[in-house]
Amino acid sequence: MQLISLPASPFATRVRIALRAKGLDVEIVPPPSGWPNDRGFRDISPTGRVPVLILDDGEAVWESAVILELLEELFPRRRSGTRAGAAAGARGRSLPDAADGRPGYAP
Repeated sequence: MQLISLPASPFATRVRIALRAKGLDVEIVPPPSGWPNDRGFRDISPTGRVPVLILDDGEAVWESAVILELLEELFPRRRSGTRAGAAAGARGRSLPDAADGRPGYAP
C-alpha cells in the first residue's frame, strides 16, 4: 500500500497514526507537483485533497474517515481483555481527535 500524504495535514496525520498503531508497512509519499489541480491526482482523489490510500490492487481510497474505517475492516484491532489494555486502546482511539485539533483534547 501507498499513502499520499502531507506532514501538515491533520487528516493525513490521523491515517498515519492508524497505520503506525496497526504496525503496517506503508510507503508514504507526497502528492504530485500541482496536485490540487493535477488531472491525474484528481482521477484518484476527486476532492483533490490528501490523504489518499492506494491499495495493493491499485484502487484508491480518499477521505481520512473512510480510510480509517477501511483499515479497521482489513486489519481489526485485537482486544487485550485487560483493564490496562482497555485504557491503552481508549487512548489510541482518542488520537484522531488530537490530530484533528479538536478543542478540549488534553493528552
